[in-house]
Amino acid sequence: MDLNVVAEGVEDSSQVAWLTGENVQQCQGYYFSEPIVLRDLIE
Repeated sequence: MDLNVVAEGVEDSSQVAWLTGENVQQCQGYYFSEPIVLRDLIE
């Protein structure tokens, strides 16, 4: 299957390492950034 998988809720570098080893190419979560409101993102 040719799937594009996004891992959500990534909180530490060990999770990033494991996901990378499993060929997960996109991750999001507190490890990268706390949630922000759209207004702050645009500014």
